[in-house]
Amino acid sequence: MMAMSGDAPDSRTVADRFLKLYYDDDLDRVREAAQLCTGIAKSRLEGEIKFMDGAPPPEPADRLNASFRLLYQRSTPAEATYVYRVHLRTPDTGQLFTKLVLIQEGGRWVVSRLDEKERNL
Repeated sequence: MMAMSGDAPDSRTVADRFLKLYYDDDLDRVREAAQLCTGIAKSRLEGEIKFMDGAPPPEPADRLNASFRLLYQRSTPAEATYVYRVHLRTPDTGQLFTKLVLIQEGGRWVVSRLDEKERNL
């Protein structure tokens, strides 16, 4: 995973943490990622968790082992947008781009929108 610099904005720290949790095979970590969400993003993760609940964990060779790199960022005091290139170490996955929109809610940054786009070359 990419390291966060000491001067990264709080919104970026939350975005990076969310990605580390979300792109994990451990359902408890995905549940933890959902706690960093609100609105549409939270509903989406809750649906994914419900779908995955009870499924056996993947074999070690099938784990995601995700890494990511920030491509774009824009922030204001109330909203921040980050676009990442996500690399999933699975042979059948093309280029994956993830866009996160974070907002201030209750004095903390939370993910309000999560969009993914796979591009097969």
